Amino acid sequence: MTEAITARQKEFSLILKLESVRRRYFGKPVDTPRAGYVITLGTGKLYEKAKPYVLASYDEVDTEYYVTNQIVPAASRILSMFEITEEELLPAARPKAKTLADFSE
Repeated sequence: MTEAITARQKEFSLILKLESVRRRYFGKPVDTPRAGYVITLGTGKLYEKAKPYVLASYDEVDTEYYVTNQIVPAASRILSMFEITEEELLPAARPKAKTLADFSE
């Protein structure tokens, strides 16, 4: 329970920081304070990889996550009219690169 409260406190503090940034750059507060998040590279659960978009650099964003979980499903719904499946949109799994030692077997 205390972890949930701590997480909510961090989120609220982040919302306040974002609001001050908006005031500074746009001169007025936004009607409803919202914190936008992006999924960053790394391991762990999805909520552990979420980071406020204003604090994340482009290099940190997990583009693979967005392609496989947002773009491909939306595109496959549209392209299903042309009988193109999700599997055809995703790149095939790459085999592990061979090393010199693999050829000597």
